[in-house]
Amino acid sequence: MTYWILRGFLTVTGFLPLKVMYAISSAASWLLKNVFKYRLEVIRDNLKSCFPDATETDIRLWTKQYYLHITDLLVEAWKEFSIRREFFRRHVDLENIEVLQDLLQRGKSTMLVMGHANSWEWAMQRIYLELDVPYYVLYRPAKNKLSDRLMYHFRARFGIAVTPMNAVMRFLLENRQNTIAGCLIADQNPPKKDAIWSSFLGRETPFFSGFQKLSKRFDHAVLFVKVTKVRRGKYSVRLEPITEDPTNVSEQEMTDIFARKLGDQITEQVPTWLWSHRRWKYTKEE
Repeated sequence: MTYWILRGFLTVTGFLPLKVMYAISSAASWLLKNVFKYRLEVIRDNLKSCFPDATETDIRLWTKQYYLHITDLLVEAWKEFSIRREFFRRHVDLENIEVLQDLLQRGKSTMLVMGHANSWEWAMQRIYLELDVPYYVLYRPAKNKLSDRLMYHFRARFGIAVTPMNAVMRFLLENRQNTIAGCLIADQNPPKKDAIWSSFLGRETPFFSGFQKLSKRFDHAVLFVKVTKVRRGKYSVRLEPITEDPTNVSEQEMTDIFARKLGDQITEQVPTWLWSHRRWKYTKEE
């Protein structure tokens, strides 16, 4: 019952104009930073560690901008409960979708990998609108069951095959004879035993080995999804190759390319990554 009440509330209020919703976001970001001080020290420590040459003025500005960024992301997820698919065409530009379309037309299944930078949710949905092959989004179910059901709903409502991590192998095996495309976030913090280490934002960083192993096993091409914020509520997506032939590229090489591309993207727009996450929980030597 709680799920249906909350889903109904988010759907009805999601019809508010974006300008109104962003005004709510601005107020929420001020509260989050100045009243609740949500993970303030984590954010500042992460920024200082990754950008040691930044001034205190830089850190303060990025921190302020980051709080606005995360409340904007929440508003944009809220908006997804009520919008029609054409909304994504107006708010997300695809610079070179033909890169993906060409691979698929040649029968080459493809994995799209990205980080928690800018509006990854809108980017996933926008790409889906231009495809005529099965398209899945790989995700890790949230521990909170209510949050998980809500996120599943707004991701799947237009037809995307939202696939939990523990079911992806079965999904790929079932579609082995089909040309498919999938999207996954690849910058989460993995268990140490599953980590591939790479230099990222100037720090040795562990990465999951998921897309690397899956692409090699099923011979799927891999593209990096670069999401750039043009202005509030407007994004641009560019697809960049990691490998078209994963059988001839090592898991380490794929990880290094991904880490470098994501690091470059973040450096261009520093506040738009999830700095409040404790990304570096352990070191390679531990």
